[in-house]
Amino acid sequence: MSTVTKEPHLTTDGVAFSVIVEYQQRDCVISQEVLSGLSHSTDKNLDLLATYDAYQAKINGVARRMAMAGVTTSPMTLTSQNFGQ
Repeated sequence: MSTVTKEPHLTTDGVAFSVIVEYQQRDCVISQEVLSGLSHSTDKNLDLLATYDAYQAKINGVARRMAMAGVTTSPMTLTSQNFGQ
């Protein structure tokens, strides 16, 4: 079972969100730098939530794979390396 549990929201670290993997909620965060890289944007005023929404399927897929691979940090921090950037 894999779903998104709570609404993504802005934090000082970027966008926080959560996913459920095998009945466990995992809190995650993705930084502005990673979101900028995903969107290929250099705009300092990038709308982080809109960018998260645009790439939500990819971001959540990476977060679920990290959880399945045994990453135990909380929140799980998605880095550019997780996306091959």
